[in-house]
Amino acid sequence: MSSEKGGYELFGHPRKASNPMTEEEPLHFCITNTMTDVRSCTVKDEHQIVCDGYEYRRNPQHGGEEATGRECRGCLPRIAQVGLLCYSCYDKVLHAYSAWTEDRRRILASIDRAVQRDNGGVRTAQEGYVPLPGTMLALDEVASYLRTDTGTFTEWLSKPEGAADSLRFARAVTAAQRTHELEEKAHRVQRIRCPKCQQQSLVWKPTMKPDDHVTITCQNSSCDAELDQPTFELEESLQTHTNRVNVLPENQEGPLYLVRKKSA
Repeated sequence: MSSEKGGYELFGHPRKASNPMTEEEPLHFCITNTMTDVRSCTVKDEHQIVCDGYEYRRNPQHGGEEATGRECRGCLPRIAQVGLLCYSCYDKVLHAYSAWTEDRRRILASIDRAVQRDNGGVRTAQEGYVPLPGTMLALDEVASYLRTDTGTFTEWLSKPEGAADSLRFARAVTAAQRTHELEEKAHRVQRIRCPKCQQQSLVWKPTMKPDDHVTITCQNSSCDAELDQPTFELEESLQTHTNRVNVLPENQEGPLYLVRKKSA
């Protein structure tokens, strides 16, 4: 698409003027086609009259558009169906709005860090002091996009600034949910082998109900091992201890809780 965002009204796709006789609503396009920080919602394989067959993107340095060299896959803007949003954008905002409950906000506000991922004991980032916890920054970012929500949900989506902020709100909620998970999910166990088949194929399955127990199962198709949490923690301790013993050089004294490897 060779035209700037927001210029589609001039190139063969004008907004439909309201007719006082029929009282038709004016035609609007999805608000993404006027925003520079999100991808425009367009109809696949449908093109504007001025399309030269190539895809363009905005260059933040000079504010204009530049060719990407890729074939245009559709540049005709989608029609707004709910307020100033197409149905796909509306669905994203609706799901984010429903997920951002008072309970979730309260829990995030009460903690510095939510569920931590199992990275196999590898520290991926340097530890340091942060003026504000990540959860608080996420809450503040989400709240900043709700300041234009001063009426009903439909009214919020019907105003240009509200529709644009609703999309940024949905994006911020998705990022907060992904970065600060409140519910632990099933995940593959790092470093620890299955005690039965000796494969690194154990999966940690957290509790789904308050009275449930954590289970660790082997995903190897030829193994049916299943461990409870106390058994797994014992196995983890044994394997960690064994690994530390095996890396101790021969004939070298180690800490008292390690055993030296016997020379051949």
